[in-house]
Amino acid sequence: MTTLVFVGLLKDRASFFDILQTFIAELQTQFSTLPKILRTDNALEFIQTSVESFCSSHGIVHHLPVYL
Repeated sequence: MTTLVFVGLLKDRASFFDILQTFIAELQTQFSTLPKILRTDNALEFIQTSVESFCSSHGIVHHLPVYL
């Protein structure tokens, strides 16, 4: 089993959804695959309904941290 991790740096969090869509499209084109898990923090930009619906429509599990 092989695990790949991609880390992306953002200039601002507002552009996250557009960058996510572009990144997923590039993965589909170059590797003919989709990520299984997207791991982000609980920032409002990452837990928007558009991000959640995009992930679920592509079969991507969106992991968020649980703070105790």
